[in-house]
Amino acid sequence: MKLKELLKDIPVVDIIGSDEVEITGVNIDSRRIKEGHFFVAMKGTQVDGHKFISKAIELGAKAVLCEDMPADKTEGVTYVQVASTEDAVGKVATTFHGNPSAKLKLVGVTGTNGKTTIATLLYNMFTKM
Repeated sequence: MKLKELLKDIPVVDIIGSDEVEITGVNIDSRRIKEGHFFVAMKGTQVDGHKFISKAIELGAKAVLCEDMPADKTEGVTYVQVASTEDAVGKVATTFHGNPSAKLKLVGVTGTNGKTTIATLLYNMFTKM
């Protein structure tokens, strides 16, 4: 999938590089990056993913989604800056995987009494259908 397709619903602050690059996967864990992946550098409570951008590129990342542009940029890698990677990562993953939640059918059970019974009956009925 082309990077520009992944970014169609994302408000982008800046792009350095080509948005025509082919993306083969999306990941927030730099240790799991493979050739052609899109690395999302997320700021966590314990660790800032921006520290692992160079490691992700070494492992084959072709594009990086970040809040803060790195000072040193690698030739041939596309850098995409957004206001919040936390807001963008779900949209990127959903688009990459073909919007799987659109294919789900949900049933909600509410009330004071009988929720477990109804949920169990529905589960058994749906698995047998």
